[in-house]
Amino acid sequence: MEELEAAIARAWEPYAAGKVGEAVAERLAAPYVTELAALRAEYATPTPPTPDYAATAEGLRVALPGTVSEVDKRELLQALDVRLYLGGEAAHFTLNVP
Repeated sequence: MEELEAAIARAWEPYAAGKVGEAVAERLAAPYVTELAALRAEYATPTPPTPDYAATAEGLRVALPGTVSEVDKRELLQALDVRLYLGGEAAHFTLNVP
């Protein structure tokens, strides 16, 4: 990929030096840009799906009887090793079912 990026930069050098127009520089760089885009798409790391926290919470709410005390809920969360992390874009929770 670095070689393609260097080739793209080299294709734009005549334009930067004022020797050719922008359209010519774009045509010179186009094959490299296309190949680089194809490689990035091919080797891109897929983003993991975002968990549906609302559905998970609703499922737990429905599964737990309404008469469960706060102490029992806390014990359940500790038994499931539930961790809630708050802060900016990295907010998430973990659930480890034994």
